[in-house]
Amino acid sequence: MKRNGLKPTTVTYNILLVGLYRDGRMETAKDLLTEMQTLGQSPDEVTYGTMLDGLSKNGRVDEAVELFKSMEGNGILANIYIYTILIRSSFQASQLEYAKKLFNEIPKNGLAPNVVTYTTVIDGLFRNNILLEANSLIIEMEEKGCLRDSRAHDTIINGFLVANETTKALHFLRKMRERNFAPSDSVICLLVNNLSTDWQKKKSVVFAKPCKC
Repeated sequence: MKRNGLKPTTVTYNILLVGLYRDGRMETAKDLLTEMQTLGQSPDEVTYGTMLDGLSKNGRVDEAVELFKSMEGNGILANIYIYTILIRSSFQASQLEYAKKLFNEIPKNGLAPNVVTYTTVIDGLFRNNILLEANSLIIEMEEKGCLRDSRAHDTIINGFLVANETTKALHFLRKMRERNFAPSDSVICLLVNNLSTDWQKKKSVVFAKPCKC
């Protein structure tokens, strides 16, 4: 493109960055960003989102955090997509408090969590066995009119099943079916295992009772 006298646009660079991060070519992506800025193309929200996602997926969460912090200084305000990416990567890196801090910043910056954001945080809380906060967030999601999609239902059901809260899991399974969504195979398998275990426990209690005849 440059050989033909054509100047790559920000959109062009964004597409190239997606491919580089997908292939794990971190240093080449960094060089491309430098070239982009040298040629007078300013990174936009999509550029930062692509970079944050790429760094996070390649295990460079600390670099992603630093990049996020530099955004405002470069005149770019984070959107809900960018917040969600960084929250997800923070949970994956066991940076629980930072993930929660980011989530609490969202309304302060005039943004509203969407279904993907809520699902990401709820999943992170369940994985860290923080059931009370996860449950509160599920209620908040409903109160704010954020409709759960199939993945959100799956995440909630899976979380309660892992926590051995089978009754709550069944409640949300019914809610899921009302929306004509189907649970994933992994959730079905976990549900069957939980129900089987619960039945075995009840059967053991029954047979353990002394006979009064």
